[in-house]
Amino acid sequence: MANLNLTCTTTASGLTSDVISSTVLKTRTVTEGGITRMTISEVVGGTPHVVAAAADYSEGSIVYLKNASSSAINLYVKTEAGANAIYQLYLTPGDFACFPWSAAVNIICYRDGGSNGLLEYGIFE
Repeated sequence: MANLNLTCTTTASGLTSDVISSTVLKTRTVTEGGITRMTISEVVGGTPHVVAAAADYSEGSIVYLKNASSSAINLYVKTEAGANAIYQLYLTPGDFACFPWSAAVNIICYRDGGSNGLLEYGIFE
């Protein structure tokens, strides 16, 4: 077992009369996980690339995604739950996201036009 520490720090000045400063820490005990990269060659409208099949993971998994593309390739990350229920996360180069996942549906990914995209991801259980 290992501890996975998720920290989100937000600071800003000049937006309001007060300085904004917030730090949230969430520690989870995990037994499996790691970070790897995959090439995303599937274009929006084509057959999606399955990043994580729900059947391979358990409820409560933590997902980390980053668009590691060096060029202006945008990645569209979705969860599929039938034709009428698709949720989208749009990642421009360098953008990242970390979120809890119920592992009820697959996580799929497309890229927009241009060359292949590069997705860095990790799933921790």
